[in-house]
Amino acid sequence: MKVVLLKAIKGIGQPGELVNVGDAYARNFLLPNKVAIMATPDQIAKVQLQLLKKTEQRADRAAHEQRAQSILAGVTINFIRPGVPGKHLYVGLKTIDVAREIEHQYHIPIERAEMSPAVIKSTGPTTVTLTWPDRKTTTFTVVVDAEAEPTRR
Repeated sequence: MKVVLLKAIKGIGQPGELVNVGDAYARNFLLPNKVAIMATPDQIAKVQLQLLKKTEQRADRAAHEQRAQSILAGVTINFIRPGVPGKHLYVGLKTIDVAREIEHQYHIPIERAEMSPAVIKSTGPTTVTLTWPDRKTTTFTVVVDAEAEPTRR
């Protein structure tokens, strides 16, 4: 029986492939578990279109990441947070804060990159490394200045 695979199956094939499997294997395992669909011309075209869209999305994502890497390389981003000037912050600067500031200043959403260090707890410059899904890295500087809390009476 000919089926189109929806998921990778070891020894059988990858998603989108048209494979010929035994009738019982298709009826008892592949089709009920929604791992494959019957190979009709419409289904084959539909799956190929979905694979084409995924390929285009990966290419767009790779282009976006390449653009972000070139823009962010060597950039300095400044923050002012409550803390003790010259020493430490009261609340650490988190990855999400840095990502939001990058998106605000440079219009680059940072969705799938890992940032190191994850939390910045001291004032002054800190070198931050973004590791992208393709394992390329981008390094930039985050400078945090502490604003002293107003004295309370």
